[in-house]
Amino acid sequence: MKKAISKIFTTLVFSLLIIALVISIFSISSYAGDLELIGKDLGLVIEPFNKKLFDLSNLNPGDTKEVEMTIKNQHSSYFELFMRAERIGSMPRDGNPDLFKQLIITVYLGDKKIYSGVMTDFATNNISLGRFKSKEIGKLRAIVHLPGKETGNEFQGESVDVKWIFIATMDTPPTEEPEKPSTGKEETPTKKAILPRTGELPFQALYIVGSVMILLGIGLVYRRKNS
Repeated sequence: MKKAISKIFTTLVFSLLIIALVISIFSISSYAGDLELIGKDLGLVIEPFNKKLFDLSNLNPGDTKEVEMTIKNQHSSYFELFMRAERIGSMPRDGNPDLFKQLIITVYLGDKKIYSGVMTDFATNNISLGRFKSKEIGKLRAIVHLPGKETGNEFQGESVDVKWIFIATMDTPPTEEPEKPSTGKEETPTKKAILPRTGELPFQALYIVGSVMILLGIGLVYRRKNS
């Protein structure tokens, strides 16, 4: 009787672990969306994070996509934040239209224009969004536009998948400097590309590996009891 109960309990545990593993895999894919954060340990928080930022599919010349995000520094120290875009998937074959090279992106942080230009340049450089002090909250607005006049009919209904990457690096508080008199002219945004393109092993991947290890361990115990 005890052996039968033990088998039932082991089977139940196996079933629950498998269900939890499947749910975690599906939740990871839906939670990650097209956004990647590097430096979450520094207090970087981007909202919304649980949905796709831009749906750049089936675009036509003249189309515009826009999204607003909230950036938070929940660390006790300053960090400097960088942003870039990366193409997901393979490049089009020679002779086929490349929507990634045709798109124009404009980024605002609050009322300040951070960047405006072609998507390929935005993908080549890490664009600095500035320094964020502890508990600071910023509003980011990004606009992706497919020009009408400059875009031929070959781009009609084209699509591209893009990953948006935010990188936080630890920074010291800036020294106070006297304000410069305004010239009345809008300053041209500068580009910074000082960071290597590094990735990070997602926490969810470690969770999956841990779950698999638990399953294997329980399986070995089960086999020993029944051998």
